[in-house]
Amino acid sequence: MENTTRNNMITVENTRIFGRNFSGEEKRFNPAGKRTFCLALPFALGQKMEQTGWNVKFSQPLDPTDEPGAYVPVEVSFNGRPPKIFIIDSTGKHQINEETVNTLDWLDIRSVDATINGFTWDDHGTARIKAYLRELYIIPDESPLDRKYNQM
Repeated sequence: MENTTRNNMITVENTRIFGRNFSGEEKRFNPAGKRTFCLALPFALGQKMEQTGWNVKFSQPLDPTDEPGAYVPVEVSFNGRPPKIFIIDSTGKHQINEETVNTLDWLDIRSVDATINGFTWDDHGTARIKAYLRELYIIPDESPLDRKYNQM
């Protein structure tokens, strides 16, 4: 994974997303209409982000020889400036919008590049940073049949 930081934006390349709820379905810890996912981070970046107030979470690996994991919950909001979301497959680059974003909940994904924008808020005198999606470029995991019929 590669990453860059500028202003309050962070870009992570060649990573993965999980815990996807692009449809905004009501779940145990998610109110209806709130679109979210978790963005995997390099461990060192996660530590640095946590130190500056980002809402970073850490997980322990199943194999003790592996590095612990880091991720940040990301909100997807189409209010105001909408995020740029694209799927890049064997037929080209396809933009996803508010009406089609729910298809990402079940898409088989090989990798993603993402830029998140931090929004600083006050948590009882402590500055915290919440992640909002700015850009998401998705490479789907296309099957041989996907590739075959995408060429037609």
